[in-house]
This record gives sequence, C-alpha cells and structure tokens, in this order.
Amino acid sequence: MFNYPISSQNNLLNVSLPGVELREGGHQWLTDNVRLAKVRMIPLQITANNTLDCILYKRQGWFQSRCVNEELIRQGVAVTVHVPTLARSLPYHKLQRRLLKAELRAEKKGVGIWVKPSLLERLQNMISFPAHRMKQVISAAQNLSFTRICSRKKKDS
Repeated sequence: MFNYPISSQNNLLNVSLPGVELREGGHQWLTDNVRLAKVRMIPLQITANNTLDCILYKRQGWFQSRCVNEELIRQGVAVTVHVPTLARSLPYHKLQRRLLKAELRAEKKGVGIWVKPSLLERLQNMISFPAHRMKQVISAAQNLSFTRICSRKKKDS
C-alpha cells in the first residue's frame, strides 16, 4: 500500500496494488518511477480499511501506458499474491494471469529477487560444502575419546 497525491493540497489517497506483494526495492522503485508520473487507475474495490485496490497504469509517451502492477513483478521487486475478495472480478483475473506470466519471465531471466548466483559462486559453494562437512566430522571425532574409538574397532573384529 502506498499513498498517492490526488490534488495539489496534502490530501492523499491510500492505494493498494492487488495481486502484488512488494519485496526488497519495491518501495524505492515506486518512488522513482510512479511518484510524479501521470497515472490512470482502474478501481477494483475499496477494502475494509478504506484503501482503494486498483490497477495502475503509467503513461509512456503519447499513446502507450504500462501496467505498474505488472512492471513491479517484471523488475523482480515484487511477487504475485492472490486476493480472495476479488475472486469474481474479471479484470482481476486478467491481471492475475498477466502477473503470473511476468513473474515466470522475471524468474527465468534472474531479475531482482530472482537473481541466480554466478558460476563462480556456485563452484565455491560446491567446493566449500565438503570442507565444511569435514570440519564437522573432525570436531565430532575430537569429542570422542581415543579409547572409545579403539574399543569399537576390537568389537568389530
């Protein structure tokens, strides 16, 4: 949820983007890209706490606009969530479908929260894991007394 100015005065409209849950960098992305932009809102519902759930479109040039809900997910600063109170809304179903597609694309591209570790980091993790496991085994063996280890070998023979 964020506050969007509705006039030149200090009146603010509480706006929520349905189907979107912001993650790290989401509020910053909204501040940088939407705060002073011309937007168009498609209202879906007013929630119990007087927040307007709406689909938000940002103008891009003369004839184009981008869905802010979708763009947040495409940039990897938000994830999709289901809003059960909008289950019977056709515009919400269309939006939800687009949001899920955008999330899959962002995950495949490794954008934002979906960043994949580099090849070097993956190799370091693969190499360091056995060393870490060996340290655990050595520390556990040090806790056992030498006589207990020898007595086990005699019983096995």
